[in-house]
Amino acid sequence: MYHPRDTVALWRAAGNNIADNPWYHINYFQTKNHREKKSNDRMFEMKRSLAPTAEGTKALEQYLNMRLESLLEQGSGTEVVVLEGQVDELILPGLGSKHVREIGITLHHIFGVPYLPASSLKGVVRSWALQAFAYGKEEEMEKGSGVESEYFRAIFGTQEREGTVQFYDVFFESGFEIVKDVLTVHYQKYYGRQESVPAFVQPVPVSFYGVKGKKPRILFAVTTKPSNPKDIALVVENWIRRALTEIGIGSKTASGYGRFAEVINVTEDIVREFQEKKQRELKRKKLLLEEKIEKQREEELLSSLTEGARLAYEIEKLSLMQQDSDKSKTTFYQQVINLQGEERRTAAQALKDYWEKTGDWKQPSKRQKEKNQKIREILEEI
Repeated sequence: MYHPRDTVALWRAAGNNIADNPWYHINYFQTKNHREKKSNDRMFEMKRSLAPTAEGTKALEQYLNMRLESLLEQGSGTEVVVLEGQVDELILPGLGSKHVREIGITLHHIFGVPYLPASSLKGVVRSWALQAFAYGKEEEMEKGSGVESEYFRAIFGTQEREGTVQFYDVFFESGFEIVKDVLTVHYQKYYGRQESVPAFVQPVPVSFYGVKGKKPRILFAVTTKPSNPKDIALVVENWIRRALTEIGIGSKTASGYGRFAEVINVTEDIVREFQEKKQRELKRKKLLLEEKIEKQREEELLSSLTEGARLAYEIEKLSLMQQDSDKSKTTFYQQVINLQGEERRTAAQALKDYWEKTGDWKQPSKRQKEKNQKIREILEEI
Protein backbone atom coordinates (compact mmCIF):
# COMPACT_ATOMS: atom_id res chain seq x y z
CA MET A 1 0.00 0.00 0.00
CA TYR A 2 1.32 3.41 -0.97
CA HIS A 3 1.45 6.60 1.08
CA PRO A 4 1.70 10.29 0.17
CA ARG A 5 5.27 11.45 -0.27
CA ASP A 6 5.22 13.67 2.82
CA THR A 7 4.10 10.68 4.93
CA VAL A 8 6.91 8.56 3.52
CA ALA A 9 9.44 11.33 4.23
CA LEU A 10 8.18 11.69 7.80
CA TRP A 11 8.33 7.92 8.34
CA ARG A 12 11.90 7.62 7.07
CA ALA A 13 13.08 10.70 8.97
CA ALA A 14 11.82 9.13 12.20
CA GLY A 15 13.81 5.98 11.54
CA ASN A 16 10.66 3.94 10.90
CA ASN A 17 9.73 4.29 14.58
CA ILE A 18 6.96 6.86 14.20
CA ALA A 19 4.24 4.23 14.79
CA ASP A 20 4.03 2.06 17.90
CA ASN A 21 1.46 -0.34 16.44
CA PRO A 22 3.07 -3.66 15.30
CA TRP A 23 0.39 -4.02 12.63
CA TYR A 24 1.81 -0.96 10.87
CA HIS A 25 5.41 -2.21 10.99
CA ILE A 26 4.44 -5.56 9.48
CA ASN A 27 1.98 -4.44 6.81
CA TYR A 28 3.40 -1.10 5.61
CA PHE A 29 6.71 0.06 4.10
CA GLN A 30 7.79 -3.47 3.23
CA THR A 31 8.73 -2.84 -0.41
CA LYS A 32 12.15 -1.45 -1.20
CA ASN A 33 11.87 -1.53 -5.00
CA HIS A 34 8.76 -3.03 -6.54
CA ARG A 35 10.43 -3.32 -9.95
CA GLU A 36 12.86 -5.99 -8.76
CA LYS A 37 11.93 -9.61 -9.45
CA LYS A 38 13.77 -11.29 -6.60
CA SER A 39 12.06 -10.84 -3.24
CA ASN A 40 15.39 -10.16 -1.47
CA ASP A 41 15.96 -7.22 -3.81
CA ARG A 42 12.34 -6.12 -3.83
CA MET A 43 11.62 -6.22 -0.08
CA PHE A 44 13.27 -4.77 2.99
CA GLU A 45 14.71 -7.31 5.37
CA MET A 46 12.26 -8.42 8.05
CA LYS A 47 12.80 -7.15 11.57
CA ARG A 48 14.22 -9.73 13.97
CA SER A 49 11.53 -9.02 16.55
CA LEU A 50 8.68 -6.68 17.43
CA ALA A 51 7.38 -6.06 20.94
CA PRO A 52 4.41 -3.98 22.10
CA THR A 53 4.94 -0.50 23.52
CA ALA A 54 3.79 0.55 26.98
CA GLU A 55 0.96 2.64 25.47
CA GLY A 56 -0.24 -0.26 23.32
CA THR A 57 -0.09 -2.68 26.23
CA LYS A 58 -2.10 -0.33 28.44
CA ALA A 59 -4.85 0.09 25.84
CA LEU A 60 -5.09 -3.68 25.34
CA GLU A 61 -5.22 -4.32 29.10
CA GLN A 62 -8.11 -1.87 29.46
CA TYR A 63 -10.06 -3.62 26.70
CA LEU A 64 -9.40 -7.13 28.09
CA ASN A 65 -10.38 -6.06 31.61
CA MET A 66 -13.62 -4.57 30.29
CA ARG A 67 -14.34 -7.77 28.35
CA LEU A 68 -13.71 -9.99 31.37
CA GLU A 69 -15.74 -7.80 33.72
CA SER A 70 -18.69 -7.71 31.34
CA LEU A 71 -18.67 -11.52 31.18
CA LEU A 72 -18.36 -12.03 34.94
CA GLU A 73 -21.16 -9.53 35.59
CA GLN A 74 -23.67 -11.49 33.52
CA GLY A 75 -24.63 -13.43 36.63
CA SER A 76 -25.74 -16.98 37.23
CA GLY A 77 -27.26 -17.31 33.76
CA THR A 78 -23.80 -17.68 32.21
CA GLU A 79 -21.07 -20.16 33.14
CA VAL A 80 -17.76 -18.40 32.43
CA VAL A 81 -14.49 -20.34 32.34
CA VAL A 82 -11.00 -18.81 32.16
CA LEU A 83 -8.08 -20.99 31.08
CA GLU A 84 -4.39 -20.17 30.87
CA GLY A 85 -2.02 -21.89 28.48
CA GLN A 86 1.68 -22.57 28.53
CA VAL A 87 3.33 -22.54 25.10
CA ASP A 88 6.97 -23.51 24.62
CA GLU A 89 7.01 -23.23 20.83
CA LEU A 90 6.18 -20.40 18.43
CA ILE A 91 2.58 -19.97 17.34
CA LEU A 92 1.93 -19.06 13.71
CA PRO A 93 -1.52 -17.43 13.51
CA GLY A 94 -2.59 -16.55 9.97
CA LEU A 95 0.62 -17.62 8.21
CA GLY A 96 -1.27 -18.12 4.95
CA SER A 97 -3.18 -14.84 5.07
CA LYS A 98 -2.74 -12.23 2.34
CA HIS A 99 0.44 -10.20 2.64
CA VAL A 100 2.89 -8.50 0.32
CA ARG A 101 5.53 -11.04 1.43
CA GLU A 102 3.07 -13.90 0.85
CA ILE A 103 3.74 -14.89 4.47
CA GLY A 104 1.24 -13.26 6.82
CA ILE A 105 0.35 -13.11 10.50
CA THR A 106 -2.96 -12.42 12.22
CA LEU A 107 -2.87 -9.09 14.07
CA HIS A 108 -5.76 -7.34 15.76
CA HIS A 109 -7.05 -4.57 13.49
CA ILE A 110 -7.26 -2.05 16.35
CA PHE A 111 -4.52 -2.94 18.83
CA GLY A 112 -2.10 -4.38 16.29
CA VAL A 113 -1.24 -7.33 18.55
CA PRO A 114 -1.16 -11.01 17.54
CA TYR A 115 -4.12 -13.05 18.71
CA LEU A 116 -5.95 -16.29 18.02
CA PRO A 117 -9.44 -15.59 16.64
CA ALA A 118 -12.33 -17.23 18.42
CA SER A 119 -13.28 -18.97 15.16
CA SER A 120 -9.84 -20.61 15.03
CA LEU A 121 -10.10 -21.88 18.60
CA LYS A 122 -13.61 -23.19 17.99
CA GLY A 123 -12.50 -24.84 14.73
CA VAL A 124 -9.54 -26.60 16.35
CA VAL A 125 -11.67 -27.94 19.21
CA ARG A 126 -14.40 -29.06 16.81
CA SER A 127 -11.87 -30.76 14.53
CA TRP A 128 -10.27 -32.55 17.47
CA ALA A 129 -13.65 -33.82 18.70
CA LEU A 130 -14.55 -35.14 15.23
CA GLN A 131 -11.25 -36.99 14.94
CA ALA A 132 -11.31 -38.28 18.52
CA PHE A 133 -14.87 -39.59 18.59
CA ALA A 134 -15.99 -40.14 14.99
CA TYR A 135 -12.80 -40.59 12.89
CA GLY A 136 -13.52 -37.24 11.26
CA LYS A 137 -17.06 -38.16 10.16
CA GLU A 138 -19.13 -35.07 10.83
CA GLU A 139 -22.50 -36.66 10.06
CA GLU A 140 -21.87 -39.38 12.62
CA MET A 141 -21.30 -36.81 15.38
CA GLU A 142 -24.27 -34.65 14.37
CA LYS A 143 -26.72 -37.57 14.27
CA GLY A 144 -25.17 -40.02 16.72
CA SER A 145 -26.80 -41.12 19.97
CA GLY A 146 -23.69 -41.38 22.13
CA VAL A 147 -22.77 -39.06 25.00
CA GLU A 148 -20.00 -37.41 22.97
CA SER A 149 -22.42 -36.71 20.11
CA GLU A 150 -24.92 -35.13 22.48
CA TYR A 151 -22.25 -32.86 23.93
CA PHE A 152 -20.98 -32.06 20.41
CA ARG A 153 -24.41 -30.90 19.32
CA ALA A 154 -24.97 -28.95 22.54
CA ILE A 155 -21.60 -27.19 22.24
CA PHE A 156 -21.40 -26.42 18.52
CA GLY A 157 -25.06 -26.51 17.56
CA THR A 158 -26.75 -27.96 14.48
CA GLN A 159 -28.71 -26.68 11.50
CA GLU A 160 -31.79 -26.64 13.71
CA ARG A 161 -30.42 -25.05 16.89
CA GLU A 162 -27.55 -22.85 17.96
CA GLY A 163 -24.73 -23.98 20.19
CA THR A 164 -24.65 -23.19 23.88
CA VAL A 165 -20.97 -22.19 24.06
CA GLN A 166 -19.44 -18.87 23.05
CA PHE A 167 -15.69 -18.87 22.34
CA TYR A 168 -13.68 -15.64 22.56
CA ASP A 169 -10.52 -14.31 20.92
CA VAL A 170 -7.34 -15.50 22.64
CA PHE A 171 -4.81 -12.80 23.58
CA PHE A 172 -1.33 -13.10 25.06
CA GLU A 173 -2.18 -11.10 28.17
CA SER A 174 1.08 -11.79 30.03
CA GLY A 175 3.20 -10.43 27.19
CA PHE A 176 4.39 -11.48 23.77
CA GLU A 177 7.07 -10.93 21.17
CA ILE A 178 6.73 -11.22 17.40
CA VAL A 179 9.93 -12.93 16.26
CA LYS A 180 11.41 -13.82 12.91
CA ASP A 181 11.80 -17.51 12.09
CA VAL A 182 13.11 -19.33 9.03
CA LEU A 183 12.22 -22.50 7.18
CA THR A 184 14.56 -23.71 4.46
CA VAL A 185 12.95 -25.35 1.43
CA HIS A 186 15.40 -27.80 -0.20
CA TYR A 187 13.28 -29.15 -3.04
CA GLN A 188 11.19 -26.20 -4.15
CA LYS A 189 10.65 -27.32 -7.76
CA TYR A 190 9.92 -30.88 -6.67
CA TYR A 191 7.31 -29.69 -4.19
CA GLY A 192 5.84 -27.59 -6.97
CA ARG A 193 5.76 -30.70 -9.21
CA GLN A 194 7.97 -29.04 -11.79
CA GLU A 195 10.65 -31.75 -11.77
CA SER A 196 11.87 -34.81 -9.91
CA VAL A 197 14.23 -34.62 -6.94
CA PRO A 198 17.50 -33.23 -8.34
CA ALA A 199 20.96 -34.50 -7.42
CA PHE A 200 22.07 -31.02 -6.42
CA VAL A 201 19.78 -28.51 -4.75
CA GLN A 202 19.81 -24.83 -3.95
CA PRO A 203 18.10 -24.37 -0.55
CA VAL A 204 15.58 -21.52 -0.42
CA PRO A 205 15.23 -19.98 3.07
CA VAL A 206 11.79 -18.55 3.78
CA SER A 207 11.43 -16.02 6.59
CA PHE A 208 8.17 -15.50 8.47
CA TYR A 209 6.87 -14.10 11.74
CA GLY A 210 5.81 -16.20 14.71
CA VAL A 211 4.51 -15.31 18.16
CA LYS A 212 6.43 -16.10 21.32
CA GLY A 213 3.68 -15.65 23.85
CA LYS A 214 3.48 -15.97 27.61
CA LYS A 215 0.43 -17.68 29.03
CA PRO A 216 -2.30 -16.97 26.46
CA ARG A 217 -5.65 -16.57 28.22
CA ILE A 218 -8.58 -18.56 26.87
CA LEU A 219 -12.17 -17.57 27.58
CA PHE A 220 -15.41 -19.33 26.85
CA ALA A 221 -18.90 -19.14 28.26
CA VAL A 222 -21.96 -21.37 28.28
CA THR A 223 -24.23 -18.56 27.18
CA THR A 224 -27.70 -20.12 26.93
CA LYS A 225 -29.48 -22.00 29.70
CA PRO A 226 -29.07 -25.75 29.24
CA SER A 227 -30.00 -28.07 32.10
CA ASN A 228 -26.34 -28.97 32.71
CA PRO A 229 -24.17 -25.85 32.10
CA LYS A 230 -21.42 -26.93 34.51
CA ASP A 231 -21.15 -30.34 32.85
CA ILE A 232 -20.89 -28.72 29.42
CA ALA A 233 -18.25 -26.29 30.73
CA LEU A 234 -16.16 -29.20 32.07
CA VAL A 235 -16.40 -31.04 28.74
CA VAL A 236 -15.41 -27.94 26.74
CA GLU A 237 -12.47 -27.29 29.08
CA ASN A 238 -11.24 -30.87 28.60
CA TRP A 239 -11.69 -30.72 24.82
CA ILE A 240 -9.81 -27.41 24.60
CA ARG A 241 -6.97 -28.77 26.71
CA ARG A 242 -6.61 -31.92 24.61
CA ALA A 243 -7.00 -30.11 21.28
CA LEU A 244 -4.31 -27.53 22.08
CA THR A 245 -1.85 -30.01 23.61
CA GLU A 246 -2.38 -32.79 21.05
CA ILE A 247 -2.95 -30.82 17.84
CA GLY A 248 -2.02 -27.23 18.54
CA ILE A 249 -3.35 -24.10 16.87
CA GLY A 250 -2.22 -21.96 13.97
CA SER A 251 -0.14 -22.98 10.97
CA LYS A 252 2.43 -25.80 10.71
CA THR A 253 1.23 -27.63 13.81
CA ALA A 254 2.49 -30.88 12.23
CA SER A 255 6.00 -29.40 12.49
CA GLY A 256 5.55 -28.65 16.20
CA TYR A 257 4.45 -25.02 15.98
CA GLY A 258 1.48 -23.84 18.03
CA ARG A 259 1.36 -26.77 20.40
CA PHE A 260 0.57 -26.05 24.04
CA ALA A 261 2.52 -27.69 26.86
CA GLU A 262 -0.40 -27.37 29.28
CA VAL A 263 -3.71 -25.64 29.83
CA ILE A 264 -4.88 -24.93 33.38
CA ASN A 265 -8.11 -23.59 34.82
CA VAL A 266 -7.63 -20.22 36.56
CA THR A 267 -11.30 -19.28 36.84
CA GLU A 268 -11.38 -19.39 40.63
CA ASP A 269 -8.40 -17.05 40.97
CA ILE A 270 -9.75 -14.66 38.34
CA VAL A 271 -13.22 -14.54 39.91
CA ARG A 272 -11.74 -13.92 43.36
CA GLU A 273 -9.58 -11.07 42.02
CA PHE A 274 -12.61 -9.63 40.25
CA GLN A 275 -14.75 -9.77 43.39
CA GLU A 276 -12.00 -8.20 45.53
CA LYS A 277 -11.55 -5.46 42.96
CA LYS A 278 -15.29 -4.88 42.88
CA GLN A 279 -15.38 -4.63 46.69
CA ARG A 280 -12.51 -2.14 46.67
CA GLU A 281 -14.31 -0.07 44.05
CA LEU A 282 -17.54 -0.11 46.08
CA LYS A 283 -15.64 1.01 49.20
CA ARG A 284 -13.96 3.77 47.21
CA LYS A 285 -17.30 5.01 45.86
CA LYS A 286 -18.85 4.85 49.33
CA LEU A 287 -15.96 6.85 50.77
CA LEU A 288 -16.27 9.46 48.02
CA LEU A 289 -20.00 9.72 48.66
CA GLU A 290 -19.45 10.14 52.40
CA GLU A 291 -16.83 12.81 51.75
CA LYS A 292 -19.21 14.60 49.39
CA ILE A 293 -22.02 14.52 51.97
CA GLU A 294 -19.65 15.72 54.69
CA LYS A 295 -18.46 18.53 52.47
CA GLN A 296 -22.04 19.60 51.74
CA ARG A 297 -22.85 19.59 55.44
CA GLU A 298 -19.73 21.63 56.18
CA GLU A 299 -20.64 24.16 53.49
CA GLU A 300 -24.15 24.49 54.93
CA LEU A 301 -22.70 24.96 58.42
CA LEU A 302 -20.19 27.58 57.28
CA SER A 303 -22.86 29.51 55.41
CA SER A 304 -24.89 29.76 58.63
CA LEU A 305 -21.95 31.04 60.72
CA THR A 306 -20.79 34.63 61.20
CA GLU A 307 -17.44 35.62 59.70
CA GLY A 308 -15.57 35.27 63.00
CA ALA A 309 -17.20 31.96 63.90
CA ARG A 310 -16.48 30.62 60.41
CA LEU A 311 -12.80 31.57 60.72
CA ALA A 312 -12.63 29.98 64.18
CA TYR A 313 -14.14 26.78 62.77
CA GLU A 314 -11.51 26.62 60.01
CA ILE A 315 -8.70 27.20 62.56
CA GLU A 316 -10.05 24.41 64.79
CA LYS A 317 -9.82 22.00 61.86
CA LEU A 318 -6.10 22.60 61.35
CA SER A 319 -3.79 19.63 61.99
CA LEU A 320 -0.44 19.70 63.76
CA MET A 321 1.45 19.28 60.50
CA GLN A 322 4.05 21.93 59.63
CA GLN A 323 2.07 23.08 56.61
CA ASP A 324 -1.02 23.88 58.70
CA SER A 325 1.12 25.43 61.45
CA ASP A 326 2.71 27.81 58.94
CA LYS A 327 -0.71 28.65 57.53
CA SER A 328 -1.97 29.59 61.00
CA LYS A 329 0.87 32.11 61.40
CA THR A 330 0.34 33.76 58.03
CA THR A 331 -3.04 33.46 56.32
CA PHE A 332 -5.23 32.86 59.35
CA TYR A 333 -3.37 35.30 61.58
CA GLN A 334 -3.84 38.08 59.03
CA GLN A 335 -7.54 37.24 58.66
CA VAL A 336 -7.97 37.49 62.45
CA ILE A 337 -6.26 40.91 62.51
CA ASN A 338 -8.56 42.17 59.75
CA LEU A 339 -11.72 41.39 61.75
CA GLN A 340 -13.39 43.77 64.19
CA GLY A 341 -15.15 43.53 67.53
CA GLU A 342 -16.61 40.29 68.85
CA GLU A 343 -15.91 38.48 65.57
CA ARG A 344 -12.25 39.32 66.00
CA ARG A 345 -12.12 38.01 69.59
CA THR A 346 -13.86 34.74 68.64
CA ALA A 347 -11.30 34.00 65.92
CA ALA A 348 -8.39 35.15 68.11
CA GLN A 349 -9.40 32.72 70.86
CA ALA A 350 -9.43 29.85 68.35
CA LEU A 351 -5.98 30.85 67.12
CA LYS A 352 -4.61 31.02 70.67
CA ASP A 353 -6.03 27.55 71.45
CA TYR A 354 -4.38 26.16 68.29
CA TRP A 355 -0.98 27.68 69.13
CA GLU A 356 -1.20 26.15 72.60
CA LYS A 357 -1.50 22.75 70.90
CA THR A 358 1.49 23.39 68.64
CA GLY A 359 3.63 24.83 71.47
CA ASP A 360 3.92 28.23 69.77
CA TRP A 361 2.07 29.95 72.64
CA LYS A 362 4.29 28.82 75.53
CA GLN A 363 7.58 28.56 73.63
CA PRO A 364 7.31 31.09 70.81
CA SER A 365 10.08 32.23 68.51
CA LYS A 366 11.10 35.89 68.47
CA ARG A 367 8.76 36.68 65.58
CA GLN A 368 5.99 34.57 67.10
CA LYS A 369 6.15 36.54 70.37
CA GLU A 370 4.96 39.64 68.54
CA LYS A 371 1.98 37.75 67.15
CA ASN A 372 1.16 36.24 70.54
CA GLN A 373 1.23 39.70 72.08
CA LYS A 374 -1.16 41.00 69.45
CA ILE A 375 -3.58 38.14 70.16
CA ARG A 376 -3.40 38.89 73.93
CA GLU A 377 -4.29 42.52 73.22
CA ILE A 378 -7.28 41.44 71.17
CA LEU A 379 -8.54 39.03 73.83
CA GLU A 380 -8.20 41.69 76.53
CA GLU A 381 -10.42 44.11 74.56
CA ILE A 382 -13.74 43.97 76.37
